[in-house]
Amino acid sequence: MANLKQLIKIIECTPEDQPIMLNGIHGIGKSDIVTKYFEEKGYTVITLFLGQMSDTGDLTGLPNRKSISVKMVSPTGQEITDEVTITEFCPPAWWPFDEDAKVILFLDEYKRGKPEMHNCMMDMVRNRKLMGRKLPKHTRIFAADNPTGDDYLYDTRDIDPANLDRFKVYDFRPDEDEWIDYATKMKFNDFVIGFHIKNKNFLDPPSDMILGQKYPSRRSWERVSDSLNQYPEIISDTVFAREYFSGDIGLGAASRFVEYLKDSKKNISAGVIITDWNEELKKKIAEIPVPELIHINQAISVWFEQHEDILEDLEVKQANVYVLNLERYLKTIPTETMYEFFEIISQNFEKGKKWPEMVLKFNQRLAELYSERISK
Repeated sequence: MANLKQLIKIIECTPEDQPIMLNGIHGIGKSDIVTKYFEEKGYTVITLFLGQMSDTGDLTGLPNRKSISVKMVSPTGQEITDEVTITEFCPPAWWPFDEDAKVILFLDEYKRGKPEMHNCMMDMVRNRKLMGRKLPKHTRIFAADNPTGDDYLYDTRDIDPANLDRFKVYDFRPDEDEWIDYATKMKFNDFVIGFHIKNKNFLDPPSDMILGQKYPSRRSWERVSDSLNQYPEIISDTVFAREYFSGDIGLGAASRFVEYLKDSKKNISAGVIITDWNEELKKKIAEIPVPELIHINQAISVWFEQHEDILEDLEVKQANVYVLNLERYLKTIPTETMYEFFEIISQNFEKGKKWPEMVLKFNQRLAELYSERISK
């Protein structure tokens, strides 16, 4: 099963005339990931929802009568010209007419489309033509849908082997850490990110879903984040918050999330550690067990990533204070936990994040500790 990093490499290594199909559970970002990736590269993304199309005319366009002049030979051998009425398909509204355009044709809900839709698609997917019209030469075709089979509750149907053979097919599921990276980049609400650092098993729906019951998904957690960012007062009433969030993520996940929100009021946030270190805080951190410190380490890395742009604009004096507070925190926690944070720094270096270099630049002692650790 491909994660996000592997999918990007698959895309980069796949010739543009080879279509790709992604299978994955709902809400993991199959269409969003492909759309954002290619829009950043200057492509126009055309999304067709096959499951919503009532007949093939929505896909191929509708027929129209057209008169043309045809040269024929009469039974006597004389060449004559006659007017003949033929049927020609008008191109659909979505058709890309610019032959030099960079286009992504994204066929969403592919397995929910009617069989006749798939039959119409076969020529386009294989030969890059539809009703005799050629797609622009820089068109890439993607399809996506939920998996089929008895283990899933989706209203999808298997497609025949000849149709499937036209695609490169991948089961796709970004891992939890990739989602946390995405949520950090998109500035999701801190409570949502913090919850999933500690409770990664609530990110996706369970494998034993019951039809008709509400479950969390990555898409629904994004709605929770948007709600908290716009209406932070929701969490002031825990009974209401549980009921409110159950509409997005189901009662089970909402109950666990509200418990986390209640505990967070008593916990120490990454922002407080970095911006407001004091002796009382030091005493509290010294009493925190190692598993909780590991979660705090991750939360601190998320805090620095979310504030990279702010750190770049800060005066050196203020930035030094923040990094000094980080040093104070790391010297307070056990050595193995401090080294675990340096592992996080290494991982973020490899991902191309800016904050690790900024942190080490502002504090030579941290840089020496880091160098000592990675040399072992």
